Amino acid sequence: MNTIVTYPNGSMLDHIAWVVPDVKQGVEQIADLTGAQPFLMPEPEPGAYYWSGGLVIGDGPQLLEIIGHNPTYEGQHPFFHVLQSFPEPRLLFWYIALNDFDAFAAQADAAGSPLSNVEHFVPPDESFSEYKRGLIGAHFSFLIPNVIQWIHRRKDWARHPDRSCALHSFVIEHPEPETLQQRYAQLGIVQPVQQGDQPALRLTLSTPKGLVELAGVGEPLEALSQGG
Repeated sequence: MNTIVTYPNGSMLDHIAWVVPDVKQGVEQIADLTGAQPFLMPEPEPGAYYWSGGLVIGDGPQLLEIIGHNPTYEGQHPFFHVLQSFPEPRLLFWYIALNDFDAFAAQADAAGSPLSNVEHFVPPDESFSEYKRGLIGAHFSFLIPNVIQWIHRRKDWARHPDRSCALHSFVIEHPEPETLQQRYAQLGIVQPVQQGDQPALRLTLSTPKGLVELAGVGEPLEALSQGG
């Protein structure tokens, strides 16, 4: 059994984050761009530093996650401050889903990229999903997917019936695409990479308003450190 889920459209992309300064406004902006109706979670996950909504872009479901900081969060998670720091929306990170978290962790160890920041979220009730997730390697990189195993998906997807958008393409750009593809291959990840002047994530959606491209260009944390 392949440890990574491949969806019916042939993509391993489970969900990808579109970071926004304000999540309510972000949901409205995606609705305007696509002509579809994204959903907004009624409230953040308990204790979460983020608040999110989403747009279904494929069976599974695959999602465009619309994510911003949780304005009621009072903790010290470093990524809370990262989410607050982007003045404009951009693609920030992406996930692949796993069939067997432990088996993939062993594979990542063997490839020299052990998982870190592993978290098992057990929700208080069925209005939230139960999952196990982590980073590949010791540090965040927007070019390397995070990993998640959905242990129990929340039962409210029927409340979000809009299926009018679909994944048209998801491509990563890199100055040295062969190097990145080699790392993906070591992990069993199948993901298109093409030549580009700088690292970038490019997502194209088929929508009621035609093709819509969303992008995240340049290492996001590096841009923040430079005041970008």
